[in-house]
Amino acid sequence: MGYVTIPRIQSRELRKAIKGFKQLNLRTVDIDVLKTALAPILHHYVHPAPLIQPGELIFRTVTWGDRPSLMKHLTYPPADKVGYGRCNRPGDPLFYGSTSGISAIQELAPSNGTRLVLSMWRVTQPIFVACVGYSERTFRDFGSKRWSDVWWQKEDLPEFEPVGARTPANNLVNRFLAKEFTKSIPKGESWKYKLSVCISETFLKAKPFENANGEIPGVLRAGESTAGLEVSALVYPSVAAAANNDNIAINSSTSDSSLSFVWAQFLEIERTNEKADEFNPKGLDFANCTTPTGELVWFNHFPNVLVPGTDLRLDLDGGALVLKDSKNIIAGRFPPQ
Repeated sequence: MGYVTIPRIQSRELRKAIKGFKQLNLRTVDIDVLKTALAPILHHYVHPAPLIQPGELIFRTVTWGDRPSLMKHLTYPPADKVGYGRCNRPGDPLFYGSTSGISAIQELAPSNGTRLVLSMWRVTQPIFVACVGYSERTFRDFGSKRWSDVWWQKEDLPEFEPVGARTPANNLVNRFLAKEFTKSIPKGESWKYKLSVCISETFLKAKPFENANGEIPGVLRAGESTAGLEVSALVYPSVAAAANNDNIAINSSTSDSSLSFVWAQFLEIERTNEKADEFNPKGLDFANCTTPTGELVWFNHFPNVLVPGTDLRLDLDGGALVLKDSKNIIAGRFPPQ
Protein backbone atom coordinates (compact mmCIF):
# COMPACT_ATOMS: atom_id res chain seq x y z
CA MET A 1 0.00 0.00 0.00
CA GLY A 2 1.36 3.42 -0.86
CA TYR A 3 0.63 6.25 1.54
CA VAL A 4 2.17 9.25 -0.22
CA THR A 5 0.33 12.45 0.64
CA ILE A 6 0.38 15.88 -0.98
CA PRO A 7 1.50 18.61 -0.98
CA ARG A 8 5.11 17.47 -0.53
CA ILE A 9 7.68 19.95 0.75
CA GLN A 10 11.10 20.03 -0.89
CA SER A 11 14.10 18.24 0.64
CA ARG A 12 15.65 21.45 1.96
CA GLU A 13 12.42 22.47 3.64
CA LEU A 14 11.99 18.92 4.96
CA ARG A 15 15.36 19.00 6.73
CA LYS A 16 14.56 22.46 8.08
CA ALA A 17 11.19 21.24 9.38
CA ILE A 18 12.81 18.27 11.13
CA LYS A 19 15.43 20.51 12.71
CA GLY A 20 12.79 22.94 13.91
CA PHE A 21 10.67 20.13 15.31
CA LYS A 22 13.56 18.77 17.37
CA GLN A 23 14.35 22.21 18.76
CA LEU A 24 10.91 22.73 20.32
CA ASN A 25 10.99 22.89 24.13
CA LEU A 26 9.34 19.64 25.23
CA ARG A 27 8.99 20.81 28.81
CA THR A 28 6.60 23.61 27.85
CA VAL A 29 5.23 22.86 24.38
CA ASP A 30 1.73 21.43 23.94
CA ILE A 31 1.41 18.03 22.26
CA ASP A 32 -1.07 19.39 19.73
CA VAL A 33 1.45 22.06 18.72
CA LEU A 34 3.98 19.28 18.17
CA LYS A 35 1.48 17.41 15.99
CA THR A 36 0.93 20.51 13.84
CA ALA A 37 4.70 20.83 13.37
CA LEU A 38 5.00 17.13 12.51
CA ALA A 39 2.25 17.04 9.85
CA PRO A 40 4.26 18.51 6.92
CA ILE A 41 7.16 16.17 7.72
CA LEU A 42 4.87 13.15 7.39
CA HIS A 43 3.76 14.24 3.92
CA HIS A 44 6.91 12.39 2.81
CA TYR A 45 6.45 9.31 4.93
CA VAL A 46 5.39 5.85 3.74
CA HIS A 47 5.60 2.66 5.77
CA PRO A 48 4.24 -0.89 5.94
CA ALA A 49 0.91 -1.04 7.75
CA PRO A 50 0.11 -4.65 8.67
CA LEU A 51 -3.08 -6.24 9.85
CA ILE A 52 -2.63 -8.28 13.01
CA GLN A 53 -4.66 -11.37 12.30
CA PRO A 54 -6.91 -13.36 14.63
CA GLY A 55 -4.96 -15.97 16.56
CA GLU A 56 -1.89 -13.81 17.18
CA LEU A 57 -0.77 -13.69 20.82
CA ILE A 58 0.06 -10.61 22.87
CA PHE A 59 1.62 -10.53 26.35
CA ARG A 60 1.19 -7.91 29.04
CA THR A 61 2.47 -7.43 32.60
CA VAL A 62 1.23 -5.43 35.57
CA THR A 63 2.85 -5.15 38.98
CA TRP A 64 0.66 -6.45 41.78
CA GLY A 65 1.47 -7.08 45.44
CA ASP A 66 -1.12 -9.82 45.67
CA ARG A 67 -3.19 -11.64 43.09
CA PRO A 68 -5.58 -9.30 41.24
CA SER A 69 -9.19 -10.37 41.52
CA LEU A 70 -10.61 -9.08 38.21
CA MET A 71 -9.63 -9.54 34.58
CA LYS A 72 -9.92 -5.78 34.02
CA HIS A 73 -7.00 -5.34 36.43
CA LEU A 74 -4.79 -6.96 33.78
CA THR A 75 -5.72 -4.67 30.87
CA TYR A 76 -5.28 -0.90 30.63
CA PRO A 77 -5.55 1.21 33.81
CA PRO A 78 -8.41 3.65 34.52
CA ALA A 79 -7.97 7.10 32.97
CA ASP A 80 -7.39 8.85 36.30
CA LYS A 81 -4.37 6.61 36.96
CA VAL A 82 -2.66 7.22 33.61
CA GLY A 83 0.40 9.45 33.23
CA TYR A 84 2.68 9.93 30.25
CA GLY A 85 3.64 6.80 28.34
CA ARG A 86 5.58 6.28 25.16
CA CYS A 87 2.36 6.39 23.15
CA ASN A 88 -0.15 8.21 25.38
CA ARG A 89 -0.69 11.48 27.19
CA PRO A 90 -2.02 11.63 30.79
CA GLY A 91 -5.62 10.47 31.16
CA ASP A 92 -5.59 8.52 27.90
CA PRO A 93 -5.09 4.78 28.61
CA LEU A 94 -3.79 2.34 26.01
CA PHE A 95 -3.33 -1.42 26.17
CA TYR A 96 0.46 -1.90 26.12
CA GLY A 97 1.66 -5.37 25.19
CA SER A 98 4.57 -7.27 23.73
CA THR A 99 5.16 -10.12 21.31
CA SER A 100 7.20 -11.88 23.99
CA GLY A 101 6.42 -12.71 27.61
CA ILE A 102 10.03 -12.06 28.65
CA SER A 103 10.01 -8.67 26.92
CA ALA A 104 6.73 -7.82 28.63
CA ILE A 105 8.42 -8.42 31.99
CA GLN A 106 11.52 -6.46 30.95
CA GLU A 107 9.33 -3.43 30.18
CA LEU A 108 8.64 -3.08 33.92
CA ALA A 109 12.34 -3.40 34.89
CA PRO A 110 11.28 -5.29 38.04
CA SER A 111 13.68 -5.45 40.97
CA ASN A 112 14.35 -8.55 43.04
CA GLY A 113 11.23 -9.61 44.92
CA THR A 114 8.76 -7.73 42.70
CA ARG A 115 5.44 -9.50 42.27
CA LEU A 116 3.66 -9.11 38.98
CA VAL A 117 1.13 -10.74 36.68
CA LEU A 118 2.09 -11.84 33.18
CA SER A 119 -1.00 -12.35 31.04
CA MET A 120 -1.50 -13.69 27.51
CA TRP A 121 -4.19 -12.45 25.13
CA ARG A 122 -5.39 -13.77 21.78
CA VAL A 123 -6.38 -11.45 18.93
CA THR A 124 -9.98 -12.20 17.87
CA GLN A 125 -10.51 -9.59 15.13
CA PRO A 126 -8.03 -8.06 12.65
CA ILE A 127 -6.26 -4.99 14.03
CA PHE A 128 -4.90 -2.40 11.57
CA VAL A 129 -1.57 -1.06 12.88
CA ALA A 130 1.01 1.56 12.03
CA CYS A 131 4.73 0.89 12.46
CA VAL A 132 7.27 3.33 13.88
CA GLY A 133 10.81 2.97 15.19
CA TYR A 134 12.02 0.63 12.47
CA SER A 135 15.24 1.82 10.89
CA GLU A 136 18.42 -0.15 10.37
CA ARG A 137 20.43 2.49 12.19
CA THR A 138 18.19 2.32 15.26
CA PHE A 139 18.55 -1.46 15.45
CA ARG A 140 22.30 -1.12 15.05
CA ASP A 141 22.47 1.49 17.83
CA PHE A 142 20.61 -0.90 20.13
CA GLY A 143 23.06 -3.68 19.26
CA SER A 144 20.21 -5.81 17.91
CA LYS A 145 20.88 -8.31 15.11
CA ARG A 146 17.18 -8.64 14.35
CA TRP A 147 16.92 -6.10 11.53
CA SER A 148 17.03 -8.69 8.74
CA ASP A 149 14.22 -10.62 10.48
CA VAL A 150 11.76 -7.72 10.62
CA TRP A 151 8.77 -9.11 8.78
CA TRP A 152 8.69 -6.78 5.75
CA GLN A 153 12.44 -7.16 5.21
CA LYS A 154 12.08 -10.78 4.20
CA GLU A 155 12.78 -11.44 0.53
CA ASP A 156 9.59 -13.46 0.01
CA LEU A 157 7.39 -10.53 1.11
CA PRO A 158 8.47 -7.64 -1.15
CA GLU A 159 4.90 -6.64 -1.93
CA PHE A 160 4.43 -5.43 1.64
CA GLU A 161 6.93 -2.61 1.24
CA PRO A 162 5.13 0.51 -0.04
CA VAL A 163 6.20 2.19 -3.25
CA GLY A 164 8.53 5.05 -2.35
CA ALA A 165 9.66 3.53 0.94
CA ARG A 166 13.35 3.76 0.00
CA THR A 167 13.47 7.27 -1.44
CA PRO A 168 16.03 9.61 0.19
CA ALA A 169 13.22 11.76 1.67
CA ASN A 170 11.41 8.77 3.14
CA ASN A 171 14.63 7.30 4.54
CA LEU A 172 15.35 10.65 6.21
CA VAL A 173 11.91 10.82 7.83
CA ASN A 174 12.01 7.16 8.87
CA ARG A 175 15.38 7.56 10.59
CA PHE A 176 14.15 10.70 12.35
CA LEU A 177 10.94 9.06 13.59
CA ALA A 178 12.74 5.89 14.67
CA LYS A 179 15.42 7.75 16.62
CA GLU A 180 13.03 10.12 18.37
CA PHE A 181 10.40 7.48 19.13
CA THR A 182 12.79 4.95 20.67
CA LYS A 183 14.67 7.26 23.03
CA SER A 184 15.14 5.98 26.56
CA ILE A 185 13.33 8.33 28.96
CA PRO A 186 14.78 8.68 32.49
CA LYS A 187 12.47 8.35 35.48
CA GLY A 188 11.23 11.73 36.62
CA GLU A 189 11.39 13.20 33.11
CA SER A 190 8.15 11.83 31.72
CA TRP A 191 7.46 15.11 29.92
CA LYS A 192 10.06 13.98 27.39
CA TYR A 193 7.50 11.43 26.20
CA LYS A 194 5.62 14.31 24.55
CA LEU A 195 7.56 13.79 21.35
CA SER A 196 6.80 10.06 21.02
CA VAL A 197 3.19 10.73 22.10
CA CYS A 198 2.92 13.28 19.30
CA ILE A 199 4.16 10.71 16.78
CA SER A 200 1.85 8.03 18.17
CA GLU A 201 -1.26 10.20 18.21
CA THR A 202 -0.69 11.24 14.61
CA PHE A 203 -1.68 7.69 13.74
CA LEU A 204 -3.88 6.56 16.64
CA LYS A 205 -5.99 9.71 16.79
CA ALA A 206 -6.55 10.03 13.03
CA LYS A 207 -10.24 9.72 12.14
CA PRO A 208 -10.24 8.92 8.42
CA PHE A 209 -13.93 8.28 8.04
CA GLU A 210 -14.69 11.80 9.26
CA ASN A 211 -12.95 13.08 6.10
CA ALA A 212 -13.59 10.44 3.48
CA ASN A 213 -11.54 12.24 0.82
CA GLY A 214 -9.05 13.91 3.12
CA GLU A 215 -5.38 13.31 3.73
CA ILE A 216 -4.14 11.42 6.77
CA PRO A 217 -0.40 12.20 6.79
CA GLY A 218 1.68 9.03 6.78
CA VAL A 219 -1.38 6.81 6.47
CA LEU A 220 -3.49 7.66 3.41
CA ARG A 221 -2.85 9.54 0.19
CA ALA A 222 -5.26 12.24 -0.91
CA GLY A 223 -8.45 10.90 -2.50
CA GLU A 224 -7.86 7.33 -1.29
CA SER A 225 -10.95 5.61 0.08
CA THR A 226 -11.05 5.61 3.86
CA ALA A 227 -14.41 3.92 4.45
CA GLY A 228 -14.22 1.75 7.56
CA LEU A 229 -10.46 2.20 8.01
CA GLU A 230 -8.88 3.33 11.26
CA VAL A 231 -5.43 2.76 12.72
CA SER A 232 -6.09 1.04 16.04
CA ALA A 233 -2.60 0.17 17.23
CA LEU A 234 1.05 1.08 16.95
CA VAL A 235 3.84 -1.50 16.69
CA TYR A 236 7.38 -0.50 17.65
CA PRO A 237 10.65 -2.12 18.78
CA SER A 238 10.94 -2.73 22.50
CA VAL A 239 13.38 -0.24 24.03
CA ALA A 240 13.67 -2.34 27.21
CA ALA A 241 14.58 -5.42 25.13
CA ALA A 242 17.08 -3.47 22.96
CA ALA A 243 14.87 -3.90 19.86
CA ASN A 244 15.07 -7.69 20.08
CA ASN A 245 11.27 -7.92 20.34
CA ASP A 246 8.29 -5.78 19.41
CA ASN A 247 5.82 -3.90 21.55
CA ILE A 248 2.30 -2.90 20.63
CA ALA A 249 0.07 -0.11 21.96
CA ILE A 250 -3.63 -0.67 21.24
CA ASN A 251 -6.51 1.76 21.60
CA SER A 252 -8.49 0.79 24.70
CA SER A 253 -11.75 0.36 22.77
CA THR A 254 -10.02 -1.94 20.27
CA SER A 255 -8.47 -4.04 23.02
CA ASP A 256 -11.93 -4.44 24.56
CA SER A 257 -13.42 -5.69 21.29
CA SER A 258 -10.49 -7.53 19.67
CA LEU A 259 -8.60 -9.32 22.45
CA SER A 260 -9.61 -12.35 24.52
CA PHE A 261 -8.01 -13.42 27.79
CA VAL A 262 -6.08 -16.72 27.65
CA TRP A 263 -4.19 -17.04 30.93
CA ALA A 264 -2.43 -15.16 33.72
CA GLN A 265 0.65 -16.10 35.72
CA PHE A 266 1.22 -14.57 39.14
CA LEU A 267 5.01 -14.36 39.47
CA GLU A 268 7.73 -13.21 41.82
CA ILE A 269 10.93 -11.97 40.21
CA GLU A 270 14.22 -13.31 41.49
CA ARG A 271 17.44 -11.70 40.31
CA THR A 272 21.04 -11.52 41.47
CA ASN A 273 22.00 -8.51 39.34
CA GLU A 274 20.38 -5.60 37.54
CA LYS A 275 20.90 -6.84 33.98
CA ALA A 276 17.54 -6.37 32.26
CA ASP A 277 17.43 -9.83 30.68
CA GLU A 278 18.79 -11.84 33.61
CA PHE A 279 16.06 -12.80 36.06
CA ASN A 280 14.10 -15.83 37.17
CA PRO A 281 10.28 -15.61 37.29
CA LYS A 282 9.09 -17.78 40.18
CA GLY A 283 5.56 -19.07 39.61
CA LEU A 284 3.11 -18.45 42.47
CA ASP A 285 -0.32 -18.94 40.92
CA PHE A 286 -2.11 -19.41 37.63
CA ALA A 287 -5.52 -18.60 36.10
CA ASN A 288 -6.94 -19.42 32.69
CA CYS A 289 -10.62 -18.60 33.06
CA THR A 290 -12.96 -16.03 34.54
CA THR A 291 -16.44 -15.97 35.97
CA PRO A 292 -19.31 -14.40 33.97
CA THR A 293 -18.75 -11.21 35.98
CA GLY A 294 -15.04 -11.00 35.06
CA GLU A 295 -13.50 -12.42 38.23
CA LEU A 296 -10.26 -14.34 37.74
CA VAL A 297 -10.40 -17.99 38.83
CA TRP A 298 -7.02 -18.70 40.42
CA PHE A 299 -5.78 -22.27 40.90
CA ASN A 300 -4.06 -21.50 44.24
CA HIS A 301 -0.87 -23.07 42.93
CA PHE A 302 1.37 -22.83 39.88
CA PRO A 303 1.28 -25.68 37.32
CA ASN A 304 4.88 -26.77 37.75
CA VAL A 305 4.34 -27.66 41.42
CA LEU A 306 2.35 -30.65 40.15
CA VAL A 307 5.60 -32.40 39.16
CA PRO A 308 8.12 -31.88 41.99
CA GLY A 309 11.47 -33.61 41.64
CA THR A 310 11.34 -33.88 37.84
CA ASP A 311 13.04 -31.86 35.12
CA LEU A 312 9.73 -30.65 33.69
CA ARG A 313 9.32 -26.93 33.09
CA LEU A 314 6.47 -24.68 32.05
CA ASP A 315 6.52 -23.60 28.40
CA LEU A 316 4.29 -22.62 25.48
CA ASP A 317 3.29 -24.71 22.50
CA GLY A 318 1.51 -22.25 20.22
CA GLY A 319 -1.06 -20.75 22.56
CA ALA A 320 -1.22 -23.75 24.89
CA LEU A 321 0.52 -23.98 28.26
CA VAL A 322 2.56 -27.20 28.35
CA LEU A 323 5.08 -29.07 30.46
CA LYS A 324 8.32 -29.99 28.68
CA ASP A 325 11.27 -32.04 29.83
CA SER A 326 14.96 -31.20 29.44
CA LYS A 327 14.92 -32.73 25.95
CA ASN A 328 12.15 -30.33 24.92
CA ILE A 329 9.60 -33.14 24.72
CA ILE A 330 6.06 -32.24 25.73
CA ALA A 331 5.11 -34.29 28.77
CA GLY A 332 1.62 -32.91 29.18
CA ARG A 333 -0.68 -29.95 28.83
CA PHE A 334 -2.11 -27.89 31.61
CA PRO A 335 -4.89 -28.21 32.15
CA PRO A 336 -5.30 -31.42 30.05
CA GLN A 337 -7.27 -30.90 26.84
